[in-house]
Amino acid sequence: MSLLFLLLLATVRSYKYWAHSNEWSEVLDWDLVPNPCDAAILPSTGVEYSVLLGKNARVSSLELPSTGGLVFGERSVLGFSSLQECLSPTRNSYRPKAYRWSDPTNWVSSLPPGVFVAADSDRVPCVTDTVVFNQSTVFNVLVEGRQKVSRLLIDGMSLSTKDLVDFTSQIQIEQSGDITITGGDTSCRDPAGCVCGNTVDCSLIRCPNSYCVKPLTSKGICCKYCGGEIRFRPPSGFYLEGFKSRLSEILGDKAKEKKVKTTVSVQEFEMYENFIQITVSDTNTEISFESAGYESSKIALSIYDYIVKHDIRRASDVVVELSHQPFPKEGEMTEENTAFPAGVKPWILYLVLGFSVTLLLVIVVILVRCRAARSSRNVRTVRAVNRNLPSPSDARYKPCVPPLNADIPTYEEVLMEDLMARDRGRSYTPLSVSD
Repeated sequence: MSLLFLLLLATVRSYKYWAHSNEWSEVLDWDLVPNPCDAAILPSTGVEYSVLLGKNARVSSLELPSTGGLVFGERSVLGFSSLQECLSPTRNSYRPKAYRWSDPTNWVSSLPPGVFVAADSDRVPCVTDTVVFNQSTVFNVLVEGRQKVSRLLIDGMSLSTKDLVDFTSQIQIEQSGDITITGGDTSCRDPAGCVCGNTVDCSLIRCPNSYCVKPLTSKGICCKYCGGEIRFRPPSGFYLEGFKSRLSEILGDKAKEKKVKTTVSVQEFEMYENFIQITVSDTNTEISFESAGYESSKIALSIYDYIVKHDIRRASDVVVELSHQPFPKEGEMTEENTAFPAGVKPWILYLVLGFSVTLLLVIVVILVRCRAARSSRNVRTVRAVNRNLPSPSDARYKPCVPPLNADIPTYEEVLMEDLMARDRGRSYTPLSVSD
């Protein structure tokens, strides 16, 4: 059984097909629509490129670039019109383009379309993918950064990193980075899925407007969106393809009815740990402000419920972010949809907060009482010390009043008299002084 499972994993391979080519017949690559009376110009741009003539064509004249040239397809012919046919030839310049390797819109995946769509980070070739350039055409590719793939096929031929130099007439690679072809079988062997491992360029993607209050930004997704995101660390024994299959059965009809798109990908988060990330977003971005992200947020919550109820992960281990908190409609108020979506439950937070406040009040009360007791003890000590001294209200003197009569002693005189009286009352033993 385990051997069959490993063989099944080994057969799962992803192919990424390059979606563009430099062909003469591509109308959008010319300043004008090509016609037999064109003075065709393949301009020199300082970068080597080639154009494929896959079908027969006619021009009045042809100007080739200083680097690169025209590649003839099988049985293709380029004819030249005579001066009698074209009295005033029109200059028509070809506009060569170098499409970026890291742009996800330049690739087509071999995986069949289904309920889930690929995250933008998974639309570019990954380290475990096989890259395919269709046969009988030429390409102009701009490679930036370090890109690594398992295999690279041109015309069905598997190439190594060094072999790319021999195919400059068919594929021109402008490199400010490099491509590494690992070769061999490097399919993802982890049942929990693998991170793509290559960079994705989102600068050329046109993002639609997001009309929700709180658009979300997810890792591996180029554009902000209205909906929900769920992510969790895969537990031991987690099988990503089985999880996606079960999830597609649950969400198949919902995803079609609600017009949302769902991605399931493996992303690297803190401490270089892999997380399963699920995003649910609206496919129709022109909906009203109030309803933007509402249905997709509800579907995200249903995915969360499935994960928790089937013990895939505990609720506290699942992170949920929503652009729109969906309120249940009338008649839908149940115990399920009144639960908080993820993390620690609110009543636990309130309990901890209440306990902390109570403990703080108890500590304050104890400190106040201790200080009051200490002050009272000090007062009693002062009173005990001053108990044997005459009171300021003693009738024998008038404090703070200048003596009008010499017979009225002052407070200092009374103190001195009391001290002398105490000394007289003591018995002293005279010391004998010896000669």
